[in-house]
Amino acid sequence: MKSIRIHLLAATTLSAVVLAACGSARVTETAATDGTQVVEVTMTDNAFSPTLVDVRAGDTIRFRFRNEGRAVHEAVIGDSTFQQEHAEEMAMMASMGGAMHDGAGDEPAPLVVAPGETAELIYTAADAGSLLIGCHQPGHWESGMKATIAVTAFVR
Repeated sequence: MKSIRIHLLAATTLSAVVLAACGSARVTETAATDGTQVVEVTMTDNAFSPTLVDVRAGDTIRFRFRNEGRAVHEAVIGDSTFQQEHAEEMAMMASMGGAMHDGAGDEPAPLVVAPGETAELIYTAADAGSLLIGCHQPGHWESGMKATIAVTAFVR
């Protein structure tokens, strides 16, 4: 199983991933081994389930992506500007026959999950706001393969 640790940087707003085909997932489950909260995300051909995940600022979430589709999917987290830039980069690479972004530079590598496989992405929600989880494999983002992460302010 593949794990990637991503931290949301206030200046570059990066992130992590996706949810319920017919509703919202509130993070409540805790992994016994390290105490991080777990959100199970199913990837099917051109959809994430759930499509909305609610988290609190400051929480660390382990997104566990399971690809039940027939195509390769990716999960990349960021605000709408980041998603648009990543979509343009993926389209340019596809048109040039190039390889997928490898995470060099300021951006993390997207989490890529083959059919039948499961992979994890660990994300710490820094600030309240809204982020998107997207799959930018050819045609997937355009057909709606995205989910929202709603980050609420931590209140004691």
